[in-house]
Amino acid sequence: MLASVIAKKTGVTALYIEQLARSASHFYKVYLIDKRHGDEKRIIQQPSRALKFLQRWIVANVIQDIPIHTAAAAYVKGSSVRKHAERHVTNNYLLRLDFQQFFPSIKGSDIRRHLVKNRPHLHFVEEDTDIELLVAAVTRSGGLVIGAPSSPALSNQIMFQFDDLLHRWCADSNVTYTRYADDLYFSTRTPDVLRLAREKVLELLGSIEYPKLSLNDDKTVHTSRKKKRLVTGLSLSSDGKVSLGREKKRKIRSMIHKHKVVAGLESKERAYLAGYLAYARSVEPEFIASLVRKYGSETMRAVMTMSQAPRSGHQ
Repeated sequence: MLASVIAKKTGVTALYIEQLARSASHFYKVYLIDKRHGDEKRIIQQPSRALKFLQRWIVANVIQDIPIHTAAAAYVKGSSVRKHAERHVTNNYLLRLDFQQFFPSIKGSDIRRHLVKNRPHLHFVEEDTDIELLVAAVTRSGGLVIGAPSSPALSNQIMFQFDDLLHRWCADSNVTYTRYADDLYFSTRTPDVLRLAREKVLELLGSIEYPKLSLNDDKTVHTSRKKKRLVTGLSLSSDGKVSLGREKKRKIRSMIHKHKVVAGLESKERAYLAGYLAYARSVEPEFIASLVRKYGSETMRAVMTMSQAPRSGHQ
């Protein structure tokens, strides 16, 4: 039995593993965070330390060999937002579609069917009760949740059929397709072809066995090289480069200027600057070099040291 294997390898009892999995829905802390735009809130459901450990163990040792399509760009080892954006940077036309309530729409029944379908890829699963234990351990109130470490991997695995069918259609249409969690990106050099992509997505969503997903049309974005093109928050420049974008750069420069010339930064601003400097180093290191040239190495060392210092106050 799977519970016995986990118990042997982690040093707890099989009964404890079974009880933790069966009652997993009760071991979450639920809270709200602000979304990036508007007054909407995002529900985060954080599993307890023990349940989080179990979910991570399952991902690393039981389901790790279930296939994930190459179109999936989020939660994949070796991937990054920059590498994802680079897959679209040379194309002229861009379309972004968004799934409505992506994680919660993936139900326990979908996970069960997918695990049964991929049983040859599972490790330590010998009985049907093992699959039931897995489903119980990774779901809450009948679906995947934002906050569980097992949700990203499972969502990518469950989307394999959809990603594969859509990728094939896009390849035949000279369209680049990627999916970053609940965001679908399409790009091409051919005018008008992306108008067909949304209808193809709806067709596939109606034809696949699972999961049953729908689009959030309020977040559909059509754009071209003549306008601002964003992929996972990064700007695709007209000269074929991936950039932080002018707005983010302007914000970072103004904060450094405030630190150097005006009156320093508050704790929230230090946290923001710390995050964006680290982000900028990974996305556009040449921008960091330009900051050193503009403000001097001494100032930049001070900014980076300050941004890494312990922060006080309400954040």
